[in-house]
Amino acid sequence: KGEFPGNGRSFWGKLNDRSDLDLKELKYCMFGLGDSHYWGKGTEDSKVNFAKPARDLDDLLDKMGAQRFLPTGFGDDQDVDQYHTGFAEWKSQLYSRLGVDKAEGVAGSDDGPVKTDEQIKCETRQLRGSMKESLDDITTGQVPFQDTKLIKSHGSY
Repeated sequence: KGEFPGNGRSFWGKLNDRSDLDLKELKYCMFGLGDSHYWGKGTEDSKVNFAKPARDLDDLLDKMGAQRFLPTGFGDDQDVDQYHTGFAEWKSQLYSRLGVDKAEGVAGSDDGPVKTDEQIKCETRQLRGSMKESLDDITTGQVPFQDTKLIKSHGSY
């Protein structure tokens, strides 16, 4: 709708109130989501409001001196596969820029057959060991699927 989602409004408001911030040491990148037809196909309102929070935040960070690490990427709900193609292209550029594009298991990795929550709990020793090992492993930049399920079931998103 051209507005920050509920969980980002406070951040946006507080950042806007801090004109004293000097962010020239901050490097950032951003991927914005939107629906280019939300306000009507081809309308001026749709052009103005498409992924507006991402564009507004990008502009503000730039004005505060932050360094854009990568051009802002966009995902459109109107694309055939929604945001997936736009995100895949942007993610590929990001991984390349970070130097992790050649890491094993970064793209297309298969976590094997889907397991029940109970199976995952048993195999991961009820969070007593495997999650710490996964979070300590910085070689892929990913958290295995079974650990994401456990993280979510304990309320940390």
